[in-house]
Amino acid sequence: MPTDTLADEYPGDDAWKQFAHSVGATDEQIASVANAIMGSEATRWLETQMPALGGKSPREVLVHSPHGTDVIRALIMRVP
Repeated sequence: MPTDTLADEYPGDDAWKQFAHSVGATDEQIASVANAIMGSEATRWLETQMPALGGKSPREVLVHSPHGTDVIRALIMRVP
């Protein structure tokens, strides 16, 4: 899944805030939400290269993509 598709499918900041609250995150930061969902695996997940991100890690997308935050938020909101 190209990152452009994830960016286009990001449902918006209000949906993100509701999602963060629903998973029990301490705040709306990506790391907090990832930690609420994945626990101790969150840090590793943020550094793992993923096919859905064109072989980049979520951290790389956050740093280097113009819409990186939206892309990673959309991806996290899809985590089962």
